[in-house]
This record gives sequence, C-alpha cells and structure tokens, in this order.
Amino acid sequence: MATCIHVYSEVRVNGEWCASERHTYNEEKPNRFGWVNASMRRVQCPEKYPFYGLLLDGARASWPWSFHQRGMPVDVSEEVQSVSDSFGFEGYGHSHLTLKELMEKYLELMVSGPEAKELMVYLRQLIDCLIGLSENHGDVRIVFWFDN
Repeated sequence: MATCIHVYSEVRVNGEWCASERHTYNEEKPNRFGWVNASMRRVQCPEKYPFYGLLLDGARASWPWSFHQRGMPVDVSEEVQSVSDSFGFEGYGHSHLTLKELMEKYLELMVSGPEAKELMVYLRQLIDCLIGLSENHGDVRIVFWFDN
C-alpha cells in the first residue's frame, strides 16, 4: 500500500550516475507526488494513486501499461543510495526509469484509449521536469520508492 513516493532524478556524467540538489527532490507529504525541474522550481502533482500504479505495477493501481519493479539500480549515485538506506525496511518498491523509457510510455499511452488520458497528463508533467537535464534521454533517470 503505497502512500508516499520518494523520487530522485539522476544524470549520467562521464559514465557515472550522479544526483545533486539541482537534480533532486524528495516529497515528504503523504499522498503527493513531487519533483523539481532544473531551476529547482517545485512542480506538484496532487494525490494520484493511478499514476503510482503506472510507475510501478501494483502500487495502489495496476494498468496494462504499468512498469514492473526493477529494484534499486546497481550503479545508483551515493546520494540517492544514502537517502534510500535511511528508510530501512519502511522503504519498498524500489525502481528506476530513464527519461527515454518515460517518453516511450507516453507515446504508448497516446494510442491506448480514453482510460489512459489522465495518466498522460501526470506523465507529461514528470517528463517536462526532466527534459533539459541532458541531451541524451538515456542519461537521465528517476530512482524512486514508496513508504507508508
């Protein structure tokens, strides 16, 4: 039962994933999904459990288009690993997605019918926040997990 999502963006620089305050945002309010864009302006999306289920199959919702859990990436940045470790056993559902994958999912949702329209709105907000962090969309990713 996911009630709070923690999302960090990472950028691959010289072959290594890194996160910094410029690229990272942790939403502490339950039932909210938040992130920042490159200039640290906060972009808030209200409680949207259906969107949680798109990012991770079974996290409050399940869709034919849901991503499956991947776990924490083996090459996660030290900053994000440290924050994740601080949640201990309360953090669960760890996963990661690249900007390229998010954009491909957006295109898939465009042809998936009316039930996907709401999900497209939230996914577009997330994509807009990540665009511009790197010219290569495969070099930008979100790392996220849930807690109660």
